[in-house]
Amino acid sequence: VVFLLAISSVAAVSIDEECQDNGFDYGIAKYDCSNGVYTLDEQNSLYDYYVFGFTGDCQEADWTASPGVDGVLVKSAADTSEDGDGTSGTVYGWTETKCNPQGVCKDITHDISHVTFCKDSNGGNGGNGCKGDCNGDHPVPVFSFATLAVAVVLAGLGLAYLRKR
Repeated sequence: VVFLLAISSVAAVSIDEECQDNGFDYGIAKYDCSNGVYTLDEQNSLYDYYVFGFTGDCQEADWTASPGVDGVLVKSAADTSEDGDGTSGTVYGWTETKCNPQGVCKDITHDISHVTFCKDSNGGNGGNGCKGDCNGDHPVPVFSFATLAVAVVLAGLGLAYLRKR
């Protein structure tokens, strides 16, 4: 039961909500990065009017958009950053240095989880100006709809199993 409540409290954030949380009016498309490949995860009705491209991997990638976009949001670990606008740019994962109490330090690399392209109805004056570390601005984790669906199915199967016992 606790598992079911935990699952039901997690909500997937749509591309419109993600863009609006960062000062834009709506989302155009969201691309997930996995194993160095960007794939379309979510789109809205504007997507048909755009052509997007990626070259690179989940740590660093060049993107193109035609026509131009008003905002590019990059999710890497718990960090969401506003990373440019226009018709092209480069997005980056990030590296942090963690040290143990003995002073031994290690770089930890966080790959890009996804890139979301945003649009403003006023022609590009949106965004929250964060241009870097926006950590903490969005306490709700972002999950794809597929992840949420799998979690709900697994919770249902778990409940069915417990009822049979």
